[in-house]
Amino acid sequence: MTQGEIERIEIREAGRGERALQEALRLAALEDAPDAFGEPYDAIVVQPESYWRRLTASFAGRTGQIVLLGCLGGKPVGFVYGIRSKERDEARLGGLWVEPHYRGQGVGRRLVQAIVDWAESKGFPSIGLWAPEHRPQVIALYRSLGFEPTGVSRALPGDEQRRIIEMRRTNRG
Repeated sequence: MTQGEIERIEIREAGRGERALQEALRLAALEDAPDAFGEPYDAIVVQPESYWRRLTASFAGRTGQIVLLGCLGGKPVGFVYGIRSKERDEARLGGLWVEPHYRGQGVGRRLVQAIVDWAESKGFPSIGLWAPEHRPQVIALYRSLGFEPTGVSRALPGDEQRRIIEMRRTNRG
């Protein structure tokens, strides 16, 4: 991917009518990186259409929640979720994924920065996330955008041998 292509990456919000697209992207992410999301592909791929409709509706148009897509020429090449935390007064970043061909070229950075911008625009004082400890390139990306480990870790759901670490970024304010 050239610098010009990266600059042409459009970041846009996923819409309510894009249930099939969100399903396809989420399944591609789970299949590609089963050790990163804490959900087994086999358990999610068998979910009925009603599961995907509820999931899409839970993000599309709701205050405090968003799904952003990174698109090149109209084709989604990555996504990220922004969620209002249930435990703290903060946003949570979840489910960052970029197609393998586009990794390491700035797409993930643009998606994470878009969530940071969204969280700041909504007045969240901070953004938290869980990052897979066994993926140092992901942790390096988050650190480069101001996220720092909190010192809290836990087992990756579904894989007790791997750990995820909590990271947090304080927003400008």
